[in-house]
Amino acid sequence: MTGIPDAPLLDPETAARIERENTTVGQYERLAGIGQTHEERRDFWMQFRHEDGNECIRLAMNECRRRIGLPQRPPPKAMGGR
Repeated sequence: MTGIPDAPLLDPETAARIERENTTVGQYERLAGIGQTHEERRDFWMQFRHEDGNECIRLAMNECRRRIGLPQRPPPKAMGGR
């Protein structure tokens, strides 16, 4: 999607520490190497604009996780077990 190669997956202990210590979207963006100017952040998020709100956030955060080397989060299961 971005031309940025996948980071190697981190060991489980390091991944757990990163997830404990970083709880905001901005923290994940910084770890993923996304610039912190309004324009850089906007450009990153615009890649996912075609999705609805929750899916947009999930995809953007998975892109951050990919760049950091954390496992991807699957989509939530549909309500009603479908």
